[in-house]
Amino acid sequence: MKHFKQILMLSIIFVSACEQTKTNSKEKTGIYENNELPQKDTTKKIVEDIIGEPIDNVGNSILYTSYEGFEENEQNNAYAVPIVVFYNNKYLDPPTCEFGNNSQSAINDCKRAKKILLPSVRSGSTLFVLDNGAKSYAITVIGTKEFGFSDWTRYSAHIKEKLNGSILTDNPKIGTNKLYPIKDKPTLERRKDNEGGYYQDKLLTNVDIDGDGMPELIYECEEYEGTFYIIYSNKNGKWKKIYEGGYQGV
Repeated sequence: MKHFKQILMLSIIFVSACEQTKTNSKEKTGIYENNELPQKDTTKKIVEDIIGEPIDNVGNSILYTSYEGFEENEQNNAYAVPIVVFYNNKYLDPPTCEFGNNSQSAINDCKRAKKILLPSVRSGSTLFVLDNGAKSYAITVIGTKEFGFSDWTRYSAHIKEKLNGSILTDNPKIGTNKLYPIKDKPTLERRKDNEGGYYQDKLLTNVDIDGDGMPELIYECEEYEGTFYIIYSNKNGKWKKIYEGGYQGV
């Protein structure tokens, strides 16, 4: 009987030692199953792994802002108009077509506009609505709209949803990660208007466009009879203007 108790005690000690070794191994490797990791450590792990996590191979993107039809016969329509093209890590002004200009350069510009913009704004294409930098939901494009003023146009998407100035993208990878909180913002230079006052600039949204885990800031800037857009990026702790364009107006 005494011999049996000794064997039992040795077995218990051996099992406990194995369990401790297994736990220590998990702590070193970070591998846990069935919610074994304590809740406070889980929260810490989420913060470290997700907030500010870069987007692998983010690729090229087009960003849009939404408009409602302002002409009398278009009041029930809505459109997504491109404001910036992110291509090969460069921020480019969305190309336009100029009506009535038959010069070779104008023809080439129009071909470029069709090549870059049309694939994302054709009927059945998908655009993703961004809510403060996070992907909210997807919408389906009804058809292509030639959106512009005077004698030029920018190929845009005719959409069903009235989104009241929301930002959209054709890239499903954008808006898939949480962003670092913005502790400070750049100061935009005040611009005088033609009536002795100042044009109004407003921050539209923050969104990680280049996939580095840090948000870019998109500003909508008022102009005489139009609007343009400025994008700032934070590199090495400093805000830098990396884009100005996307003008929409007369």
